[in-house]
Amino acid sequence: MMIRTLALAASATLAIAPAALAEDYPCANFTIGFDFTALESLTPILRRQGGEAAIDAALELPSVQAIVRKQTQSHEDRSTAERLREELLAWQSGSEGEIEDPVYPFPDDETLSGMEAVLSDFRADPETLMAPACERLSVFLPADYDTPLNSVFVMGVNSAGFAFGDPVLYIGFHRMYDDLPALELVLVHELYHGAQGAYRPVSEETEAALTEDERRVLDYLRNGYLEGSAMWVADPADFEGDGAMLDYFQTRLERGVRERGNLFTFFEASLYQLANDPTTDPRRHYFAGFTGEERNYNVGYIISRAIEANYGRERLAQVMTEPPTVFYRLYAEAEDRNGPELSETFLAILTDMEAALERAEAEN
Repeated sequence: MMIRTLALAASATLAIAPAALAEDYPCANFTIGFDFTALESLTPILRRQGGEAAIDAALELPSVQAIVRKQTQSHEDRSTAERLREELLAWQSGSEGEIEDPVYPFPDDETLSGMEAVLSDFRADPETLMAPACERLSVFLPADYDTPLNSVFVMGVNSAGFAFGDPVLYIGFHRMYDDLPALELVLVHELYHGAQGAYRPVSEETEAALTEDERRVLDYLRNGYLEGSAMWVADPADFEGDGAMLDYFQTRLERGVRERGNLFTFFEASLYQLANDPTTDPRRHYFAGFTGEERNYNVGYIISRAIEANYGRERLAQVMTEPPTVFYRLYAEAEDRNGPELSETFLAILTDMEAALERAEAEN
């Protein structure tokens, strides 16, 4: 699945056939591979080329299947392989403007051409993007980290980047192809998720031994750690540029840090309901906190900042190998948090979750 070429000239269309291969990008004790198959297979289709056979071939690719999977987050059962096929048929026939409530936000031809040019530059000179990204990423990883990562470039998703809990990450290239600082930011953020996905600090057996309410609390705490720590590693405040996407990330961070008291209260409210109301839908709380304004990212960012300041960067990196409860416990016990204290309600839920994990591990 990894496509390793970084030296392919841009052409009028990206070929469906795999590009020539080169080596993965070396970074510290691991490598970063690249998969451009979604871009290569979908671009000709969006330009009215290839026929139905090209669409069917594209739908067989794991990179394209990931687009369907990701869009279920915002469109649920409307995002299916058959729905994607229907929308691609419309694009191929030139009737994409008639798609009612489209699920897949594909770029227009002008954007496709811009994406091709940037991708060609990246393949010819990966150092411009990857050297600073690797330097930023590697210092936040455990010292013995050596799992290869794979970066899959896609389009037709609402997200700038995403991951599914393994060492594979996805970049919504159409969202910020023309904003290099934002592209580096999203790449580092998602690479960190990929590295986090190399560990399973709470085993499947342990999770299975938890109650449903406990699993929901654990998931929420885990998401807060995953997103907040990745946001701190790819800190928007550290990047310079005037692109729209970078401005969006930086403005959102500034707003979140200003409203940190409210955001911690918001986080706790969902956590309390998940712990105490079996009828509440976990998806409602996930969507409210981790999509759109992504308020809970700022909570985890503030916690990560405090952990590094109080215990050191190496300690923050090590949290990747531990249950997410450790993330919040370290913050609660830090001398100088530079952020809101965790309430007694929050701490009670955290203590219960720590006891639940200890109990579940003992049962296995």
